[in-house]
Amino acid sequence: MGVRGRHVSSGRAATLPFAFFVAVFIFDEAFGQALMIDFQMIWCALVIFTVTSVRQARSTRRMAAQDPDSARLNPEISPAARPDAG
Repeated sequence: MGVRGRHVSSGRAATLPFAFFVAVFIFDEAFGQALMIDFQMIWCALVIFTVTSVRQARSTRRMAAQDPDSARLNPEISPAARPDAG
């Protein structure tokens, strides 16, 4: 989520790759093998983070659809620490 609960627009998200391509191809910035490896690792990490976040959101939605009371509970809290665990 972005500032004040708003999602980052796709236009803003597209700005960074655009700036990268402008810097490398128009302004002829140096981009060696080490930077290429860094660039690939950062994008791989972003893909992993995004896939994990989407899976967690889908799981939470599915759980809430099956049991509306479970939507209030944080799935990260162990069952023994939940307020309804007697």
